[in-house]
Amino acid sequence: MPFISFNEVIPAIAKLETRSVQICNDQNSFDLPAAEYGFLELFCNECDCRTAFFNVISSKTNSSVAVIRWGWGTEKFYKKW
Repeated sequence: MPFISFNEVIPAIAKLETRSVQICNDQNSFDLPAAEYGFLELFCNECDCRTAFFNVISSKTNSSVAVIRWGWGTEKFYKKW
């Protein structure tokens, strides 16, 4: 399944709605390195699988550190799909 960045499809909205979180020090309850983490949305542009991926990018390494998959269809939809 090819995925496309939300920013490529609707850059004006992506600029306003792209989210990030700042972890200020290495001693935090999440056990994450201090950095800013951006969440880049990717959507399937080939089918109606109702799936999105959030690629988590660290400012410290300037690379992906995690991928979150999220589906907004019902359980019935995915069983049928």
